[in-house]
Amino acid sequence: MKSKFSLIFLVLCMSTSLLIGTTIYDIQYTTVAGDGTYPSLLVGQTVTVTGIVTAASVSGYDDNFFISSSDGGAWNGIYVYYASTDVSVGDEVEVTGDVQEYNGYTELAYASNVTIISTGNEVPAPSSVSTGDLSAPSTGEPYEGCLVKVSNVTTTQGPSTYGEWYVNDGSGQCQIDDGIYAYDNPTVGDTFASITGALDYSSGEYGINPRDADDFITTGGDTTPPTINSANASNETTVGIIFSEGLDQTTAETTSNYAISPALSISDATLQNNNQVILTTATQESGTVYTVTVNNVEDLNVNVILPNSTVNFTGYTPGSGPDLFFSEYIEGTSQNKALEVYNGSGSTVDLTNYRIAQSSNGN
Repeated sequence: MKSKFSLIFLVLCMSTSLLIGTTIYDIQYTTVAGDGTYPSLLVGQTVTVTGIVTAASVSGYDDNFFISSSDGGAWNGIYVYYASTDVSVGDEVEVTGDVQEYNGYTELAYASNVTIISTGNEVPAPSSVSTGDLSAPSTGEPYEGCLVKVSNVTTTQGPSTYGEWYVNDGSGQCQIDDGIYAYDNPTVGDTFASITGALDYSSGEYGINPRDADDFITTGGDTTPPTINSANASNETTVGIIFSEGLDQTTAETTSNYAISPALSISDATLQNNNQVILTTATQESGTVYTVTVNNVEDLNVNVILPNSTVNFTGYTPGSGPDLFFSEYIEGTSQNKALEVYNGSGSTVDLTNYRIAQSSNGN
């Protein structure tokens, strides 16, 4: 009798551990199409997950919201329906609820226990997708419940009686929904640099739910994507890439937006001087020609660099780099002006033959 009780106790402990350890990814990820909507493999189970609130007040109710893992990305978002607690965007929450499929839409329903762990957290960055990605479950399902962004889109259909309208980036149209925020009078032909929102699924279609007016970036005068001007190795673990214009810091400093071949790992990306990205790499082979491939980097007007843009550089050879870089003159107070001098040669430079001369109006 004692050993039987011990076995039951052990099974209960294991079940509780599994419940607590469930992630959003565990709920959402599947390669099994099922009825064509890729239902969760955990349907019918009660789970406890932790996530950051990315969108709230769905359909006007603060107890309906979306959460994501702190890293965001595919398979890492889910809709929480009819929760017991009102939440705000940026809250970190622990949610216990039932995994359900509502007409093909995976959700965590009747969340009886919602605990706000912390507030004011940074919301994970949206996943950049094409409008065509959201046209079918096979490509849209990974982003169900996630925060997504489409770029350089044109309105192709105005609002229906349900407030839904459509945009297209050239890859196929997708739906913009008004479940959280209704954009004022979208008209066929309107263009947007980007639209961001939480992705739901209803009546056989994925729909982006923008959260407020800030999720709509209208096109301005600049619609030209950034390009790469050059790349140079300043030492054996550093590569500087010069772009044609100022860049968005978040996308410029995302290391996964860069790849180098032959294979050379990248540990850091830092934006400098608005249009220069400094990559920290593994040790380069001297004289080897490398190719940097860049994706998803945006300029300050949310124009995205063309897919798989490339530039070559040669692995650093000591003594081959430029001697000095002089920054632009920095105007300060009458007694405080500056000029930055950077030694990129990897060795000591004799400044005897250099001088800084004052000039006025180019004379």
